[in-house]
Amino acid sequence: MVDQDVERDEDGSFGSRIKDYIMSKVPENIDRAQPVWDIAKRYHRTEHGTPLIWDRQPYLPPLYKMWPERPPKGMRVVIKKVPQEGISELALCVMFTYAGEFGARMYYVLPKYEHRNRFVAGRVDKCIAFTDRYKQRMAFAAVRKDGMAMKHFGRKGAVIFPSSNVRNDFISFGVDIAIIDEVNECVMENVALVDDRMAGFDSWRVRFDISTPTLKSEGISPMFDKSDQRHWHVPCDKCGEHQILDFWENVVERSQREGAYVLRDKVWRPNTQDIDIDIFCKHCGDAMNRNAIGEWKATRPGRPTIGFHMSKLYSGSRSMWETWEQYQRATTDPTQEIVFYNSYLGEDYSGGNVAFTLELLDKCSKREDEGYLMPDGLPDGPWEVAAGVDVGSRLHVTIFLRDKAWLRTVYIGTIQNDENAGDNLIRLLNAFRVTKVVMDADPETNLLLTLKSRLNQSSSIRLWSCRFQQDDYRDIRLNAREAHLTVDRTYAMDQSLSIANSGELLIPHNWRGIGAGEFPDSMCGPTRVREETTRGPRWRWSSTKDDHYRLAFTYAWIATTLMPPRVETDFSTGGDIDGGRVFTGDIPEDPFAIGFGSETNSRFFGDGGSGRFF
Repeated sequence: MVDQDVERDEDGSFGSRIKDYIMSKVPENIDRAQPVWDIAKRYHRTEHGTPLIWDRQPYLPPLYKMWPERPPKGMRVVIKKVPQEGISELALCVMFTYAGEFGARMYYVLPKYEHRNRFVAGRVDKCIAFTDRYKQRMAFAAVRKDGMAMKHFGRKGAVIFPSSNVRNDFISFGVDIAIIDEVNECVMENVALVDDRMAGFDSWRVRFDISTPTLKSEGISPMFDKSDQRHWHVPCDKCGEHQILDFWENVVERSQREGAYVLRDKVWRPNTQDIDIDIFCKHCGDAMNRNAIGEWKATRPGRPTIGFHMSKLYSGSRSMWETWEQYQRATTDPTQEIVFYNSYLGEDYSGGNVAFTLELLDKCSKREDEGYLMPDGLPDGPWEVAAGVDVGSRLHVTIFLRDKAWLRTVYIGTIQNDENAGDNLIRLLNAFRVTKVVMDADPETNLLLTLKSRLNQSSSIRLWSCRFQQDDYRDIRLNAREAHLTVDRTYAMDQSLSIANSGELLIPHNWRGIGAGEFPDSMCGPTRVREETTRGPRWRWSSTKDDHYRLAFTYAWIATTLMPPRVETDFSTGGDIDGGRVFTGDIPEDPFAIGFGSETNSRFFGDGGSGRFF
């Protein structure tokens, strides 16, 4: 029931006045000195319907408390962060507070259309559904046509959710505040239009940029570099010294082995995840509590832009042993190295060019004391064998056997790409008991289709075609129906290098003679380099030499990912844990109908030859 002091419109209805009246009656006033903090603490509910709790994240409340009722005109905030630290939740609270309580017109920019839809449906709408105050503010909106692209609050508040890849999303709507989430994934050419939309005389001109870093000089990093650069300083319990936690000083120290680091914690042991790794004070050397209550301090005080840097080193969402494990993965895998720097340390990745080297190949050949030579074939057995085929004037083939000790290279060679290429390749695959093959989808379409029809319908061999592409998707996309897969080229080349760096790969000790020296040249030719693109710097593999052996090696690695879980076989004795046949190194009795010629794999390479040809 409405009080009698509410004046009616001329037509007898309450009209717009009722909204003003109800808005004045609904929940008690908020703390106008720290409105975002008050809304977050007392009212906000996450997409799971739970209140915000910062018990293990003492570094977050100051980021809520810094927002006043009316931010200074031109206020700029930049957060260079690691993922899953609650910063998007902070941005939501800023959005709901200023649009819902103070009638601000806002942008909340997300990288792409699909990101926007997922975010609005999965985060924004659910927060509204679970938070009574937000529902009330929307119920009294002057406009009731909300959707994925726009939300209205009260009489004047509104939030538009532009997609950074759609230029038209930034046209014809002036705003007071702009939040740009995941800056480094956005199309910066369009994001630059945000400042134009805040050029009005009465605009607040407040901008809030958030992102996980990627490469130096890209996106959030130069923004943070121009800010006052605030870091979370954690106190030492013993000496009281406040310090910025640094992985290279607080967690690890250099070992006697060149370029290697070991934990400063000498007590912790692997497989004891219930006990975390200790970090140590830079000043007194005593163990520290990384989750202690600290303070934000500016490295460059006085600069107009407020900037925060966040890492997992003081995070409540990651243990130190998880960070240590990620570091260990990063030492052998360039892709994991990027993850370590960006998503654990919150730092830019600026690693140098990487590639196979002659030294690395030599190391991979000396992992068995007696000196490993490739066999001429494999007998029946519980082997897990995968092959990669690169197509050109010759088919370059690499075959891996996965045993208990190694990813063992059992064949490296070529087949002439003529009318008999398909038959010869099938005979080779049968000789080595291959079950999974990945083959270059270009340029020999007819050969590929013929092999698929012969193998995938009636044999134990499954052939997959592969097409490389350049994107940021770090996984392999499978189309089982077409037996086709796509994968980012940089990711695949990174992963095939990582098996060598990790100590998993074994190649024959006479590798220098394979292909009359073509093999080492091809393996060491491609180099991982930084490339400037319209989306900013990216990493790609580039080569000025013939790289067919390197590509066949990469396709073979991809094929290993399609194999079932590891079988505990032991190739060095020929046996398996279930008592399989013993392999003596001779050609098996069943002839496979292979016209091998006299120059077989291990014998020919043992003479420093050029690799076996069919």
